Amino acid sequence: MDVIDKGILIELVKNCRITYRELAIKFNISSSAIKKRVKKLEDTGIISSYSTRLSFDMAGVDLLFGMLATDGSQDEVDFVNTLGGNDKIIAAASYTGGHYALIAEFRDSQDLWDIGAFLRSFDCVHSIETHQILRPPDHIMELSKLHLRVIKTLMEDPRMSIVDIADQSALTARRVRKLLNEIIDGKAVSFSALVELGTAGSIPFLMRMTWDERAVDHRAILSWLEETFAVSLWETYISVEAPIIISLLTAESLTELDNIVRKTRRHKHIPTVTVQIAKHHQYFPGLRTQLLQQLLENST
Repeated sequence: MDVIDKGILIELVKNCRITYRELAIKFNISSSAIKKRVKKLEDTGIISSYSTRLSFDMAGVDLLFGMLATDGSQDEVDFVNTLGGNDKIIAAASYTGGHYALIAEFRDSQDLWDIGAFLRSFDCVHSIETHQILRPPDHIMELSKLHLRVIKTLMEDPRMSIVDIADQSALTARRVRKLLNEIIDGKAVSFSALVELGTAGSIPFLMRMTWDERAVDHRAILSWLEETFAVSLWETYISVEAPIIISLLTAESLTELDNIVRKTRRHKHIPTVTVQIAKHHQYFPGLRTQLLQQLLENST
């Protein structure tokens, strides 16, 4: 995977309905070259699927990051699926050393309690670390019945063509295009690629860092990570409760992974760095998908 592939993935995660032409202009290559790259990303499983979800503010939810330390007695794939059986968990992964990471969506303190009680219910889990994640605000807009009719056709295939949406929704292509632009511009619903970073032979890993918040704020650390590890860095979760940043990165070898960690440890404002290497990962529907499905059912 090169810089262009990563750029394409980032754009598809932001909005998987972006056209090949728009991507071609952005990356200064032909539309056919973009189409081939996207197909390869799909065929190799790096793009595992696409999702349609309400925005965070539309659903009234926030994000929780969790890290579990276990005794290692459980089957990793089975335990990841068991974690995903909780309706608030949207992603879970196993890591080296009997560790597991998860991302959950929650609406209120009761949801937080329910998630915690669920995680504490496992005898194999001997420690739990959770952090509410800082996220930028998104938008709220009123969705009309026509908006919902268009969204309903995209639940199974968010990249469906305008013509096919028009056929399934019994609307004109012109009306569909206008409604879709309103939905996307209003950021009421996210149409996103779901990415599996370990399928192309790279090594995904979590890097947990503390930083000296008296000397520098989280934006400076985030900028340094993005500039220093432009190709390797994929996601960063910033705790709202403590000066802790957890980043998801990839390396092409253990040597490269070690170099990333060593360089991070040399940063004068990052006193501690710990790493877990990913083994198995799975996505799950979560609250935003469920709430959107309920909204669609109530509109009929």
